Amino acid sequence: MYTFNEFRARIPIQEIARSLGYWVNPAGGEKFLSLFLGNPKHPEDEIVIFNPKDPAKSTYFSRMAPATDKGNLINFVQNRLDRFGSTTKGGFAGVNEVLSRYLSADNTSINVPSYQSQNRGNDNHPVTFDIKAWAPKTLNDSNNEFLTVRRKLSPKTIDDFRSRCHIYVTGKHNTIAFPFRKPGQMEITNLEMRNYFPENDVNYKSFCKGGDKSSSCWIANFVPYNQVTDLYLFESAIDAMSFYELQGFSKQTTSAFISVGGHVTQGQIEKLIKVFPNTKWHCCFDKDLSGYSFDISVACWLKGKNNKSYKAPEVPGSEKKVLHIHHEDGKHETIHEDHVSLDTIKEYMKRNDLDDIEIIKPARGKDWNESLVLYKRFDMNLSPTEKITQAVEDIISRLDLRGYHGLSEQIQTKRNEIIKSLYQRLPYPFNGIIAQSNMYEMSGVGKLKMIGKEVCLEIENVNILDKCTQKNASGTHIVNFLRKENIDIFRNLSSNDLKGLLEKKSLTVSGPIEKNFQCTASPNGWKLTLSTLKIKELDMESSL
Repeated sequence: MYTFNEFRARIPIQEIARSLGYWVNPAGGEKFLSLFLGNPKHPEDEIVIFNPKDPAKSTYFSRMAPATDKGNLINFVQNRLDRFGSTTKGGFAGVNEVLSRYLSADNTSINVPSYQSQNRGNDNHPVTFDIKAWAPKTLNDSNNEFLTVRRKLSPKTIDDFRSRCHIYVTGKHNTIAFPFRKPGQMEITNLEMRNYFPENDVNYKSFCKGGDKSSSCWIANFVPYNQVTDLYLFESAIDAMSFYELQGFSKQTTSAFISVGGHVTQGQIEKLIKVFPNTKWHCCFDKDLSGYSFDISVACWLKGKNNKSYKAPEVPGSEKKVLHIHHEDGKHETIHEDHVSLDTIKEYMKRNDLDDIEIIKPARGKDWNESLVLYKRFDMNLSPTEKITQAVEDIISRLDLRGYHGLSEQIQTKRNEIIKSLYQRLPYPFNGIIAQSNMYEMSGVGKLKMIGKEVCLEIENVNILDKCTQKNASGTHIVNFLRKENIDIFRNLSSNDLKGLLEKKSLTVSGPIEKNFQCTASPNGWKLTLSTLKIKELDMESSL
């Protein structure tokens, strides 16, 4: 266990900054070191480090963040805890976790080939990334235990990505390696590496020294770039694969899945825009303050705006965080973490004309892999989309059997959209024709909801059209009245029953107690009343 002073003596600020994607500004001064994050033309951050050759005495300050973003190595990490994706703690405990993990990974030969460890470079002569030194190997069933056991990904999901060369392993400990490339280029420029070492309980997460991360990313596509219709952005490749499995994707998809490597940069987004100019964008970052900050950043960059968003302590030393948003025109907004939600971020984006992207957050857990692990732990290894898909198929069959063919076809047409909405625990808006006769047409507006293990269609408003006069009248009273009588029109009635109601203004519902209803129609609406009840006689002889 190291003290903070020992961490400062062992880890230069510039080294851990580079692990986050910062790069040395060659035009920096001699007495200090300047590092940029992101596109050099529009950097997300610039830090200046004093005494860079003496880690124990090194200090820094940020030119672009609040004035409180300054100090030593401990302050640097504390102000950027959200960028260390595997951190599980906050405050100084989180700093200790990050630096302990960094030293543990750095002081072993786990994934650092001899060439790389012997040629780490320095601030004036940085290491040049060489993919040959990392010797990536093919992933197979004998070396994918981290993905199947630790991350709970199915063999099918792994095989779908492996077959397209989107995953490798490197090093003697079979560390999983996801190749990063600059969008539009084939050359591997970095590796997003993941592993777990039970002997010291370390979740290893790293990138290659000297590799590019500010403009490169992991791109998993199953069709040529010019045929990609949707881009899904994630903080890690494992989150992307987890989402792929949770949402029931297959290799026939025209979507591409992107990992930005823990922190999204303007350089990554600008290059993706050039390669995928006409695709629909979906932000699937973590369900936390950093994830929402990334959502806003991506939305701004897609619009060509240089707004900056980041999270910072509410007050120096506080564990409470605030999301800061700086606009090009000088306007500054803040959202406290207690008030940040999917709804508040969507409202902000709509208000600022940034709602061209879709924001998707996991229903359970902070990130998509956590959601997958939780689901498989408590739901017997079944994908949630399998349950929802089966429930959607069931309601399609039920509606078909009862003659609601138009409704069932409509659900079938929008099946994928409905499954996606229900997975996010959102009702799906629905409207369509329920029944019609020669003279009238009954249509309804409502929602599809997942209740328990079933998908239910709840009608909220009903309209009845007179085909001769083209005048509309409300029929909502009919549905509400039947609901009070515990009669669900889609379970207990057929389309022909409702057609008879439109033609004859009467309705009979069979059961142990037969109910007869009469309908009165007027311009103010159609209303239903109960006319007679009849208890069916029990055939004693056949029941003996």
